Amino acid sequence: MCSTMKLQLIFFIAILIVYVSAEWACNSGVSYRENDCNYCNCLDGGLACTRMRCGHQESLRMASCTDYGKVTTSRYGETCTCTRKYHTVCWNQTSS
Repeated sequence: MCSTMKLQLIFFIAILIVYVSAEWACNSGVSYRENDCNYCNCLDGGLACTRMRCGHQESLRMASCTDYGKVTTSRYGETCTCTRKYHTVCWNQTSS
């Protein structure tokens, strides 16, 4: 492998590490829902959420996500992503 290819590979791996390790951040003015249960607002780049006790099956499934960064759609048609800090966070795409 030539030195240029090695350098390109190292650069690609470094960018991938930064991308994967970057933590999700919310946007002000957007309403969020955490784990199909708690309602949240963005406050200083983090979520401020209600703290209801959520035990229904969908909430438990969403709270156990581990595929961080994966974007999905909720049963309500919201855009969702799995985060390390908040687990599954959903928002209405039209409100963002």
